[in-house]
Amino acid sequence: DKIIELDAINAQVASRMAGGFKLYKKMNPVNQALMKVELERIIATENLSKNSFEIIDKILKD
Repeated sequence: DKIIELDAINAQVASRMAGGFKLYKKMNPVNQALMKVELERIIATENLSKNSFEIIDKILKD
């Protein structure tokens, strides 16, 4: 939720915060599943900045 809120105010900072999720695939399977759901929810947000979209999209594709 904070990434979505911050994206509307400062997209550059929000995209850098989203980069912190890069390691989510190294988490245990339960946490991976929870984090993936949230990343997919963020990326589906209307009016998400291009920066945040690209970062999260890349994380989900890796």
